[in-house]
Amino acid sequence: MVWSKKGDGNFHASDYFNYIDDTYGQLRIEESFGDQFDLSPYRQEKGKRLDEPEWEDYLFTCEKDHADETAKLLTEIYFKEAELWEDGCLKCLVKDEEGETLFSYFWWDVTRELQKQEKEITDQTVYAYILQELEN
Repeated sequence: MVWSKKGDGNFHASDYFNYIDDTYGQLRIEESFGDQFDLSPYRQEKGKRLDEPEWEDYLFTCEKDHADETAKLLTEIYFKEAELWEDGCLKCLVKDEEGETLFSYFWWDVTRELQKQEKEITDQTVYAYILQELEN
């Protein structure tokens, strides 16, 4: 596998899932989108935070009437991750306008839930699942 120059020299590039506490995954996903989406405004700082055992890579705010746009973006991220990493690696948190958590996205959780529902993994099923989670 050929890694782009943003990943060059990163000793864990091929096994990123075990090193999710740095920014490598964020850089790879942003690079893979190119000019299609700019995720940098949503990027969260990574690093050891003593007061928080877990943290997200991206934080999105979902406006009440725009859940479909957020679901489309998360669907795009889902399939980009599938291209880059076998088991995904990014954690995205979606909050409403009041700051309440609507949905916590992790590639494997979406995949596992669709498998439990015995649904084929397609653009439509992933989008429908994410949209449903955002609207509940």
